[in-house]
Amino acid sequence: NKLEVLDAVGEKAMAYFAPLNTRDLSDAALTRQVAVLRQIGENRNDQGRYPEAMRSFLAAYEIAEVLAARHPDNGEMVFERAQAEYWVGFVLRKRGEVAAMTEWLVRYRDSGAALVALNPAEPRWQEELAWGHHNLAVVDLDAGNLDDARRGFLGELAMLQQRAAAKPGDLELQYRIADANSWLGSIAERSGNLGEAATRCADVVARMEALMKAEPSNANWRLKLADALALHASVLTITGERSAAMAQRGHAKAMFDALVAGDPKNRTLLKRALNNRLKESGL
Repeated sequence: NKLEVLDAVGEKAMAYFAPLNTRDLSDAALTRQVAVLRQIGENRNDQGRYPEAMRSFLAAYEIAEVLAARHPDNGEMVFERAQAEYWVGFVLRKRGEVAAMTEWLVRYRDSGAALVALNPAEPRWQEELAWGHHNLAVVDLDAGNLDDARRGFLGELAMLQQRAAAKPGDLELQYRIADANSWLGSIAERSGNLGEAATRCADVVARMEALMKAEPSNANWRLKLADALALHASVLTITGERSAAMAQRGHAKAMFDALVAGDPKNRTLLKRALNNRLKESGL
């Protein structure tokens, strides 16, 4: 059993690493330790064993912090620290420890900023900082801090657009831009900025349609487009554009129906399809 093997290896690794003194080990040995500890933590996290996952991620962080302190100008060392910071924050979010989670996600964002400062042209470092903005923006949105959330998503969007300008054919980047605009559209709607909300939702629909055209067999793009159409329809309904809202609801219904036909036992899809039909009936 693969999980049993991973468990056995993980326990032996944790027992082996515990007594080691980082001052006595080379950078290469410490780097290997970080990688193993992070993998153990990810396995524990996938199993829902959060206390054990946290123990592994914190151990990885302690070693990565030593490496980053030894080599503050080495992006790979700072990157390893950033990964550990992210995973600690991730587990804390799962455990509902909001204050501690926020502290670690701030550390992760700041490590991303440090990486970009070391090499502003490195796409990997730009990616880390963009995710750092995204994660904290979601935290702010969950807490109802709409202005702070908006600033965070705008920071993410600016970095994504900069990267996309250099890689216009990167479909994942185009999706990330659409996703950031979707968050910003929802914030605008909640803030009463309906003009901005409609503009951002229309942008999301256009980008997802382009992704569907590029990869017509991609079911994930199809689902994201259906969601974007439904969100756009909701904003159009609020602004009184009923015929346009009906058109978007009809388009979304056709896409949801096709997705449900391909996976009829998927309760999440069924719920989304039903919700769209109910709102279409309301119109």
